[in-house]
Amino acid sequence: CIREDRKHLGVSWELLGYVARYADDHGIETIESIESRENRAAIELEREMGFIVTTDPDDPTLVLVQRKLGASLPG
Repeated sequence: CIREDRKHLGVSWELLGYVARYADDHGIETIESIESRENRAAIELEREMGFIVTTDPDDPTLVLVQRKLGASLPG
């Protein structure tokens, strides 16, 4: 969650990029997250960073986002 006065400054992009690089450097193969379908900003950011978005089979109000690591990471 990013504070309202810090939104649109690239904080989320940098944080998610850091997490992905850290995970990749430490041999983690996949990053996954569960988002509320309403959290459009987070879902769009994750798509831009190469995450695949699918509907949660158990709860249509949620989406699953997943990214396989090992390829070049944006940012």
